[in-house]
Amino acid sequence: MGAGKTFRQGQILRLVTGERIGNQEELRRRLATQKMRVTQATLSRDLQELRLVKTQEGYKQAAALPEESTPLPPLSRALAEFLLDIRPAENLLVLKTPPSGAQPLAAAVDAAKFTEIAGTIAKKDRSPGEMKDPRQIAVVGVTGYSGLELARILLRHPALHTPVFYVRDANGTKCLSERFPQFRGWGEAPLRPLSVEAIVSSNAGTVFLATPHEVSAELAPAFLQAGLRVVDLSGAFRFRIAETFTSWYKLPAPHAQWLGEAAYGIPELYSKEIAKARLVANPGCYATSVILALRPLTESGWIAPDSTVVCDCKSGASGAGKDPRRDLQFVEVDENFKAYGVFTHRHTPEILEHTGLTETQVVFSTHLLPLARGILSTIYVTLGQPRTAAEVETLFRQFYAARPMVRIWPAGTVPELQHVAHTNFCDIGFVLDSSGRRLVLISCLDNLGKGAAGQAVQNLNHMLGIEEQTSLQ
Repeated sequence: MGAGKTFRQGQILRLVTGERIGNQEELRRRLATQKMRVTQATLSRDLQELRLVKTQEGYKQAAALPEESTPLPPLSRALAEFLLDIRPAENLLVLKTPPSGAQPLAAAVDAAKFTEIAGTIAKKDRSPGEMKDPRQIAVVGVTGYSGLELARILLRHPALHTPVFYVRDANGTKCLSERFPQFRGWGEAPLRPLSVEAIVSSNAGTVFLATPHEVSAELAPAFLQAGLRVVDLSGAFRFRIAETFTSWYKLPAPHAQWLGEAAYGIPELYSKEIAKARLVANPGCYATSVILALRPLTESGWIAPDSTVVCDCKSGASGAGKDPRRDLQFVEVDENFKAYGVFTHRHTPEILEHTGLTETQVVFSTHLLPLARGILSTIYVTLGQPRTAAEVETLFRQFYAARPMVRIWPAGTVPELQHVAHTNFCDIGFVLDSSGRRLVLISCLDNLGKGAAGQAVQNLNHMLGIEEQTSLQ
């Protein structure tokens, strides 16, 4: 055994005995942090030679196996039982077997011709969706601020395989860290030119679209028809009525027939719908901050009828995206503060639909802050009946009980942007006046976190049936 192999296997033993490592992808990432790059095949051989098998507690060294394993069923039946994916273009089968069955089955596969195996599997008439792994992620659009934040979160997600990233023009680069040096040493992942056919023919089971609205409207139906699940960060699928999209976004709606498929992606409100959805429409950043603050009040009927709710919101410049616009240049934003999109902002219909308020009840104003990220929404409400501060706090705490990504502040205290920057939290505080009817809510979140990429991953966690805060704390 070479010195390099001996050292590598020693490091593997040290890692798996010192901590719980759930799968080979996680082990590869841990080795990469120690500047050891290994292929999946090499790592599989190392685990086999070290007699390490995966258990619920992580990898353990197996007791000596008998020389003759229990005979496996015929190859066709074994493949039907153990097959996860088949990729003829890559001459690759993905199999999951008991530890004692891996070597005999591999030998049987090696002894057979691949075309014969492929023919055997084809007879099973497996649907496209059955051949996909929902934990294998394809990300379309990593060059924007939200897409880049999404990459940071997905690459450290313990329950996922290494994502594959797709861009319209890879400029000859094949690895994410070549395009974005901040990922060097920890975030190595494939970067490929965008091809719907390549994504559909891969074993990716879930696609994130961090793309413009019109691009998502075009791409999402193709992926859905191929049996993939889609989490869309744009506004393309946020409304069930096509006319709402066309009137507020000033874009055509070629995807109109798919609008009814989408679950609106605020997990605190729609977790059951998200868990079983094939398509999740990630909400707008402003909309998330306002809806989470108002929903307990509207559901309880506490807001005075015919009163006006003022939503006065401020956002960092990253919320406007990466387009090279004059009004977003440094000299225009720095030491400046301005309103924009008053009565015309695209997040307005989301707020109305998911709070139940009417357009005449809501004044929604948005402002550009001279900072990179963060949203602070100050919301002015008149209550129908006098309430105590303790009653208001109890209402919010009960409404968001067991929802770890929403933090309710004690009565009379309010959050700040620095409390939520670079997190997936939405912090909500309030102040109630002496009459018990005038209520001011402060809702803070990171527009790239809970307002975009973080919430998208929170939605994915629900779709996978794992804890919603996984990779977000």
